[in-house]
Amino acid sequence: MTEKTARVWAEDFYRVAESHTTTTVTGTSILSPNYGTWADFTSAFKRAFAVVDSKGAVMVKLTTWKQRHGTPASSHITTMNNFITQAQITEYETKKAFLLASLDQELLVRLFNSGLATAANYTDLVDNILGQENNMNMLKAIQGRTKRSFTTQNPRYTSTPSRTRDPNAMDVDATDIRPKRLTDAEREDLRKKGGCFKCREIGHISTNCKKVFKKPLAPARAAKVEEVPEEEEETPMDACATALDF
Repeated sequence: MTEKTARVWAEDFYRVAESHTTTTVTGTSILSPNYGTWADFTSAFKRAFAVVDSKGAVMVKLTTWKQRHGTPASSHITTMNNFITQAQITEYETKKAFLLASLDQELLVRLFNSGLATAANYTDLVDNILGQENNMNMLKAIQGRTKRSFTTQNPRYTSTPSRTRDPNAMDVDATDIRPKRLTDAEREDLRKKGGCFKCREIGHISTNCKKVFKKPLAPARAAKVEEVPEEEEETPMDACATALDF
């Protein structure tokens, strides 16, 4: 009783109690405070702080209260049931309207799509809501396991790159852009080693090369890549020349 509205009320209560009572002692009237009985005090306190229209206040809560994201339906329904009881609502259709309007949007849509929004009574409606929420949680759990399993079995779909660049590899762009055009010396060297004019790897010729080079995706990226014509395809005669060199 020492802060805000309660403090103001207490000060006024003291003032009234201490200024309107007199007691006569040996013929002399003196001021003597009289706070009355405990019943008088509690009655005055309740009159001062009781909600003017408690039923109206609960109706406002019923109209505006929404299920918060992450709050289980069971907890939310318990809160709504308390409001419904305080508002003295007994009709099923009215209780149903308030409860459905307060549900999380995703749960409400699933409830209507599954036909569970229709029930014979309020108890069955609550059971339908809890059952629908349980089904949603099970579906999300299954989808989560499936996604994790798919990612594990297909490393290329993970966000972490699976390849690291070999510092000793040829100067090929990280996005697999076609290498720069061979010089005559480089071409001759690859011919002697039996290398590929396309990917520069040893062991096959360009006509058998399975390497696919990507094109730049963005104009800004393309500006940094030297525009070069396609490498001249190695012919069967080049392959013969390579064999003769050995």
